[in-house]
Amino acid sequence: MSNSYVIYYPNENGNLFLKQKGKILIEDTDHASRWPSEQSAKRVLNSLPNKPLPNETAKLMPNLQTGNLDELVEKENTNVISLLPPNPEVERLMNLDQAEFDQQILSIVNFFLALSELKQRLTSGLSFEDSSVLQDFLHVIELSNFNAVTGYKLAKGLQDSRRKRRLFKDRIKMLNHIQISEDGSISISNNALHAIQTELSEDTKLTYGFRTSRIKKLWGHLINR
Repeated sequence: MSNSYVIYYPNENGNLFLKQKGKILIEDTDHASRWPSEQSAKRVLNSLPNKPLPNETAKLMPNLQTGNLDELVEKENTNVISLLPPNPEVERLMNLDQAEFDQQILSIVNFFLALSELKQRLTSGLSFEDSSVLQDFLHVIELSNFNAVTGYKLAKGLQDSRRKRRLFKDRIKMLNHIQISEDGSISISNNALHAIQTELSEDTKLTYGFRTSRIKKLWGHLINR
């Protein structure tokens, strides 16, 4: 801890520090005047009433104090942290033993190392279900004659394919919040993190806007309920 002492005005929104040049009060600790001991700072403080002062400094003069700069900055930072709402995830991480904590970090690292290939495979899987698989099912339905049992199996197979496609699509949407540059570096903004958190916490039901009134009239009740 340094032996730098300052004259300051205590403020819950951030201390104000005296700058000798102009006798003004400022927020910037880098430009605040400093003294090598508290006694020397107090001597200057005691002399201020006898000097011409700016209106703000004169108004706050009765509440000016002296203190160690490092202690004041540390206390101010602690106060800022204490004002933040508690994050249960931070508490969970703090209470992990070292092996559990290391495993948590390793999982994050492995995820980011796999991210680029994961997005490629999801995109390929989406394209495959949307083109080849879909066209095969549609052509079997178009070109064959089948009974109710076979029709059910075809519809179930098509449903499985479309649900697999939806899984790929939703995961791609989530991963698109994470930016991968051409050199392979990965970045994600706080806004993107909050967007992912919101999307994962919301229990949203997928809806569909029908393109034809005829099909909507016949089958709309099956999904929009």
